[in-house]
Amino acid sequence: MKTRIFMIIASLFVILSGCSGSSSSSDGDGTGKVTFSLKDAPAESYKAVYVSVARVEVQKNSSSDGSAGTWITVSTPQKTYNLLELVNGAKSVLGSYELEDGAYGQIRLILSDSPDTGKNINGENHPYPNYVIDSEGVVHKLKVPSGYQSGIKIVGGFSVNGQDFEILLDFDAAASVVKAGNSGQWLLKSVIKSIVVTDSGRITGVVKDPNGNPVEDVLVSVQKSGSAYPEIVASSETDDDGKYSIDVPSGSYTLVFSDEDYRSACEAVSISANTTSIKNFSLSYSAKGVIAGALSIAGMTSDASVTLHFLTASPCSGTSLIEVGALNIVNRGEGEIELPEGTYLVYYVHPETGASGNLEPMVVNAGSETIFEIDL
Repeated sequence: MKTRIFMIIASLFVILSGCSGSSSSSDGDGTGKVTFSLKDAPAESYKAVYVSVARVEVQKNSSSDGSAGTWITVSTPQKTYNLLELVNGAKSVLGSYELEDGAYGQIRLILSDSPDTGKNINGENHPYPNYVIDSEGVVHKLKVPSGYQSGIKIVGGFSVNGQDFEILLDFDAAASVVKAGNSGQWLLKSVIKSIVVTDSGRITGVVKDPNGNPVEDVLVSVQKSGSAYPEIVASSETDDDGKYSIDVPSGSYTLVFSDEDYRSACEAVSISANTTSIKNFSLSYSAKGVIAGALSIAGMTSDASVTLHFLTASPCSGTSLIEVGALNIVNRGEGEIELPEGTYLVYYVHPETGASGNLEPMVVNAGSETIFEIDL
């Protein structure tokens, strides 16, 4: 399996399946049963990413002024899960709960400080509640900033109006594991998108090379234009047979196929609720190179990070730019990413402060390494 991103440093987020925290039954008048499910975006750099979840909570807005109300526990799984099992259409049910009608502002996970009694992919007891097994089989304990106390919050609300529905939480494990510079620590931070399934459709298809052979490990992302750079709405990755599957909220997007060995391809797509669109693609070969470098953020702690978004001119209609890859770098740390040869616009985002902006374009030359030093 190819490794698209050699070092990923970013925010994390997590949730996982669990038993139901359901309250009393309802005839649909004034309440709705909400089912919470989890899926994962691709994470090629790791063999497993384990997270232990104590409980899942939601927060209902105050009916008077829309302000935040009390937290409601909807599930208490107390289990350890491998996030990388939830890829390419697979999902895990977190739990269902009968909620009163109204607006709910946030979802959050409270992580457990102890693992369950299950076994990991090596057939061994879990050594830590939250940890990764890297591509070399080495186990790294994950430090979870605030996850055990205040929880990991998912910004983005939902409304209950007497109906039953599912909320799909699209977790990005690749953007969750953080190697904190030279400290030796590995961090778990937060990144997740929520999709109301009753208002979503699905995109499936097969990706092949110029000779008609299926291509595995192609990153398939659904993007929409943002104020400064394209927003990744959902993503998946092709399997050994070149197949992929993505659940997406209804709307108009750009479907993007990215891989370091092929030229990026895309197509404008319109997604309707409760429908499946089939999009097959054939990719063209491209030589590749490496972008690598170091980051320094003045006045910030060693676990502060920046995400670099690598953008290129769109080869399809519907948008001017597409994102081909992203690299997250911790303060005073290093990182590198393989990309097809070409010129890339680079947009950075500092998640801790919200600071963002454009960097100088970076050129990727075939078989060579482009070095950068970023001081913010």
